Amino acid sequence: MDTSLRCVMDAQERLDAVNDTFAKRAADLEREGRHQRAPLLRERGVAAKRIPGFWMCALQGHPLLEQYISARDASILEHLTALEVSALSDTDAGFTITLSFSANRFFTNPILEKTLRYAGDAALSMEATPIAWTAASSGGGEEEAPHGEAATFLTAFAWTNGDTKCLLSGTGQAESAGLAEAEAFCEAIKEDVYAHPLRFFERFSCSEGAGDPTAA
Repeated sequence: MDTSLRCVMDAQERLDAVNDTFAKRAADLEREGRHQRAPLLRERGVAAKRIPGFWMCALQGHPLLEQYISARDASILEHLTALEVSALSDTDAGFTITLSFSANRFFTNPILEKTLRYAGDAALSMEATPIAWTAASSGGGEEEAPHGEAATFLTAFAWTNGDTKCLLSGTGQAESAGLAEAEAFCEAIKEDVYAHPLRFFERFSCSEGAGDPTAA
């Protein structure tokens, strides 16, 4: 075998070993991070429940998500008591968003969940809790936007693979385009609102002229 080729192979083997070592360390650090974050997230969640409309305001304070929130959504989100994001198992890439609601006239679900799951080839699948709308709700039973109209927050949250519901674009679109938009919607909840809720809560509170919501 050519000496130069042998040197390339040897260097590559050592490089692969280093990469494997650091990949394992990264996985261990991520597990440790989840372990240390868990009690703090629970503590934050308990405290947030004592602030009326905390998660509703945080969602409305996000520049992307606010575009989805209709007047009806805002009334529904007044009943939102908790927002949580949990990673899937170590062998199953993805995450689940859980929205908890107090009893309300719009639907009977105490919890709505949305799961994004990434396959080994990075293909994305989405699952969502079907919303059990009540007959008494405004527009009861119409959980998706009429053809040609843009989605509401709950339409986007309930979007799954194969859906033909319109999203923010307000027009019919291929599933791939809807999937990308629904993914961006969920990532905004996970990476922005759930990770930094005060930033968006304060943004919405200030835009409403409430001043500094933390000054008490």
